Order: sequence, then C-alpha cells, then structure tokens
Amino acid sequence: MLLNGRPAVRWFAAWLDRVSFACGVAVIAIGALVLVGWAFDWEALKRIASSLAAMKANTAIALIASGGALVCLRPGASPRSMVCGRALGLAVAAFAVLVCAEYLFGNVGMDQLLFSDSGSVNPGRPSPHTAVALLLFGTAIAATIRGSFQGATA
Repeated sequence: MLLNGRPAVRWFAAWLDRVSFACGVAVIAIGALVLVGWAFDWEALKRIASSLAAMKANTAIALIASGGALVCLRPGASPRSMVCGRALGLAVAAFAVLVCAEYLFGNVGMDQLLFSDSGSVNPGRPSPHTAVALLLFGTAIAATIRGSFQGATA
C-alpha cells in the first residue's frame, strides 16, 4: 500500500520518528520550566494545580536528561549521539536507583542539593512512583538498539 507515493510502513515510521523527537524536545522544555519555577519560586511552574504536589527539581533534571536521550537516539544519529543518549538513559536510571535507595535505607543527601524544599514529608525527594517510572524509562533508553528492525518485513 502506498501513501503519498511512499510505502505506508516507511511513512508511518518517519512520522513516529518526528513524534519521538518532538516529545523529547517537549519533555526538555517541561523540565526546564519546572527548574525556572524552582529558581524564582513560581508555584505555577512547579505544579500543574495548586491542589497537587510540586514536581521536585531533581525530577525536572531527570526529565531533561530523558528528553535529551530521546533526541540523541533519533534515527540516523551519529554513533557519538547514540552513546550520549544511552549514557543519559543510564544517568536517569542511576538517579532512580538512588531515590529508591533513599526510601529503603534513608537519606543519602541528594534531595536538596539544588533547592531547599520544606513542603513535604521527604523534602526534595521524588515519589517512589516517579522513581520506578524513571528507572524503567532510563533502563529502556539505555537498552535501545536502533536499527534492529531495519531488515524486518511486514
């Protein structure tokens, strides 16, 4: 089946690549906005609604790294960019492991390295749910092997 003169599978794959890149840029922007909120103490940038918990600065940095990994791992990226993307994924996973360790063994001192937070039970620490999600995402990104399906037929 052809779509716009190109096989539909290739067209769809190219569209998904553009969506992945756009999502990576959007995640970077969201993380950066949250950091601006922390830097200038603007609650509107730290939380979606006043009734919800604020995103922690550490989580915002992990989001920026996650978005950077998505951007680095785009199809056609250089080998250096691929290594950088995987390294960012490993950094996100390592951060998540440290957060989980803090919940299991106590504070290791990274919760308030950037900004002081006093509005929660564990100031500056992302929730355990966030840590697990970042661990899964970082591990998936680090394990990504681009091009593994290039020879596949539909």
